[in-house]
Amino acid sequence: METILNFGFEDFFKDKKIEKEVGRIIFFGGTSYKIICKDGEKEARLKGAFKKECEVSGTYPTVGDWIGFESQENSFIVLIDFLYERKNKISRTDPRSGIELEQIIAANIDTAFICMSLNKDFNLNRLARYVFALQNIETVLLLTKADLSETRGDAENLIKKIYPHLKVYCISIFEPESLKNIKHYFKKGKTSVLIGSSGVGKSSLVNSLTGKEILRTNETNKKIDKGVHTTTNRQIISLGEDSGVIMDTPGMKVLGIWDSDSGENSFADITELKSKCLFSDCTHTCEKGCAVLEALKTGLLDKNRYELYLQLLKEDRRKIRREKRQEKFLTRKEEKSKSAKRRFKEKKNIKQTFKKDLDELLYE
Repeated sequence: METILNFGFEDFFKDKKIEKEVGRIIFFGGTSYKIICKDGEKEARLKGAFKKECEVSGTYPTVGDWIGFESQENSFIVLIDFLYERKNKISRTDPRSGIELEQIIAANIDTAFICMSLNKDFNLNRLARYVFALQNIETVLLLTKADLSETRGDAENLIKKIYPHLKVYCISIFEPESLKNIKHYFKKGKTSVLIGSSGVGKSSLVNSLTGKEILRTNETNKKIDKGVHTTTNRQIISLGEDSGVIMDTPGMKVLGIWDSDSGENSFADITELKSKCLFSDCTHTCEKGCAVLEALKTGLLDKNRYELYLQLLKEDRRKIRREKRQEKFLTRKEEKSKSAKRRFKEKKNIKQTFKKDLDELLYE
């Protein structure tokens, strides 16, 4: 099992029974997978019957998933036929779908690093969406390209004021000392993921952490002062035998809020204030006796934090409506699948009856 110990095998399966060959998906590109197992890396595909199950449920294996598989004779490609329950996931709205469907970007994550560069990419509203969507995972903010900014201290102080419990680090690949501050997050068997817009330096950071030119990088587009998109697939990369693994993801300006139940974890201070409001159905926007508005008035609550809270509550309500639409879509899809199977069975029965009647006529 030495080949998969660094990928989190022991932690994930310590309370699970293993009844077949297992592996972890470390690469996904279109329809092809690559997994790591006790025998090393292998190419993988979805088994036919399991693929149909995925189509009906709308849930496909993704990078970071632990799966069961079976080998094929005379083939180096293994067939994935089982998906272990995830401990967590990171999702967004699938850009390929005509309606709002969930696309799972990563699964079974220990630490999520939000990457924002200290140039024009820095955006408090975007940060709010990231923090809100990742609230059930240990989250760290990396302010990248710190060497290009003269106001990094101001940005760091502002963020700490709005998110007092969020760990924030200003880093640069050209300042090795800054990278030492985050080394303690990378431990054997632990999985980290880099989340952020295109060109904020995620690939460069992976290359610096591994000490190898593993991922392709591009120069910043000087006209718009933004990095160029380089990562197109999702993959897990080993940081070394005792340093765990890290996942690089394509640039994402927006993460859909799929897993967060309400945002209470991200805004614990406001949650406490809400309990003191005069009315239980207080919207915290205009009511008399609102403890949240009173805290805002006295300066106890930061204005930016309050506005972000209201904005993300709206997003949370949209999430609930979106889940209902997805549920209806999947229900209709399952009904169509059952209907198609029923029609196929009826046609098969008709053919068999016709053949039987024809045989009886011919041999009378």
